[in-house]
Formats: sequence, structure tokens, C-alpha cells
Amino acid sequence: MSIITLFSSSFKGIAMSSPGTIDVHTGMIYHGGSSPFLYEVNLPKLIQNRYGKEVSIENDGKCAALAELWLGSVRNVEKSIVLVLGTAANEQHRENPNSKPKRLLNSF
Repeated sequence: MSIITLFSSSFKGIAMSSPGTIDVHTGMIYHGGSSPFLYEVNLPKLIQNRYGKEVSIENDGKCAALAELWLGSVRNVEKSIVLVLGTAANEQHRENPNSKPKRLLNSF
């Protein structure tokens, strides 16, 4: 029995992150970073079909930066840059605590 099946009555959906360029509206993964097998895979749709839960997906570097903005080291900081180094480079920039982060570079 999977952990999702075991606890499925206690949550509404699944949020996931993935390397690469992701169309967050369709769930399609393009240029899967160091995971080329993810190219043109709609992973959220596959998981939603299997478990019957809503699934959202975002780039893994962006998720790390958003976590720092939400509860991490740049929370309540007026201006910040979060640089995430992994299999690719992702960076998020924010002008003030109430503004949305801006992507300045992605997977070069």
C-alpha cells in the first residue's frame, strides 16, 4: 500500500516540483533538466489519474525560492535574491515583501 493510498482521506491534493521548464497550467514538463525522461511528460495528469487527487507542479528551483520567501531566510526582507544551484541554476528576485518574485534566469 502506498503512502498516498494510506492517507488519501486526509488531504485534498498533491503539490510537486520537478526540474526543467514546466507549463504550470497544463502540467507539461519541457526540458527536464538532468532528467531527460521527463521531456513532454504530463506528470501531474499521470498522478491525478492514478490517485484521483488534484495535482499541481512547479519548477524545483522556483519552489525552493518560494519556500525561502514564505518561511525561510528571506521572509519579511524588503529586497532579496534566492539563488538555487542544483542540476541547473534558478534565481528569483523580489522587490519588496508584497511583490511576486520575478524570474531573472532559468536553466542556462
